[in-house]
Amino acid sequence: MKKILLPLFILILLVGCSQQNNDKANNSVFVRVEKTDEHNLAELVEGTHFNDFYQSSINNEGALLPLDNERMFNNELIVIDSESQDAKAINNQLNERYEGILKVRQEAETSLNDNADYFTWADQYLYDVSSFGEYVSFMVYNSYFAVPGSGTTNLEVYTFNTQDGTLLNNEAVLKLHNLNLDDIKAYIMNDFESGPVDHYGQSMMRHLVDDGPDFDSLDENNVYYRLKPEFGMGVNDKEVVIILEMFLGLSGEFDAPSIYRIPLNDL
Repeated sequence: MKKILLPLFILILLVGCSQQNNDKANNSVFVRVEKTDEHNLAELVEGTHFNDFYQSSINNEGALLPLDNERMFNNELIVIDSESQDAKAINNQLNERYEGILKVRQEAETSLNDNADYFTWADQYLYDVSSFGEYVSFMVYNSYFAVPGSGTTNLEVYTFNTQDGTLLNNEAVLKLHNLNLDDIKAYIMNDFESGPVDHYGQSMMRHLVDDGPDFDSLDENNVYYRLKPEFGMGVNDKEVVIILEMFLGLSGEFDAPSIYRIPLNDL
C-alpha cells in the first residue's frame, strides 16, 4: 500500500482503547510475537511537553480504529511458525519492517534525550488473531508519524492455511464461505445507503467506491471508502472481517483504515 501523510489530528483520532483479546493474539500457535524492542515512548516523553500528545493519544475515545493503549506504540517482531514459501516471504517483510522501525525509534530516543523540539516515531504490533477450521487470520498494525507534524497508518490481515502454509488472497478468503467480492460490496453498499451516520460529530453518508472521487465532487456530508486491495480480508467462525480505507481529500489518497465486520448469518 502506498504510504501517505495524514494530518496529526486524524492520526490521533485513530487511537483509543483496544477491544482486542491480547492473550489470544500472543498465545496463537501459528503466529506469535517473538520480541518487543526496548524503546518506550511513555518513558521518553514523561516530563516533556510531548507528554500531552501521548496522553491524548492513549485516552482518545470513539476512534476510527481502536488500538491497544498498552501496545500501540510498541515495535513487535511478529513471526509465523511455518516453513512455507508464503510464510517465509511475510516473515521477511515483517522482520524488515521491525528493523526499519527500530532505527526510527533509536533516533527518536536520541532526539528526546537531547531535548529536541521535534521527533519521529514508528510502531508495529500484532493487532488480532482469529481462526476458522484450519485457517488463521492475523492483523498487523503499523504507523509512522512526526511530532509535531503528520503521519501514516496501515492495517493488514494475513490469512493462512495452517496445514500447508499457503497465504490466501482476498478472493480466496471469501471462497472459504462460498462468497465473492460482489457479495461483500452489495452488503456494504446496502448498509451505507440505509442512512447517514455520526462521523466525528457530523452526520455523514458513507459510500463504497473503487476509485477516489474527483476533488470537485467532494462534499462535506459524504465520506468515501474502498475495500483494501491486498491483505484486506480475514475470517473467523462467526463473521467476515474486512479492512476499509477512507479517502482523504487533502491528499487524494485512501488511508485511515477501519474494520468492517459482516456476520456470516447475514450473508
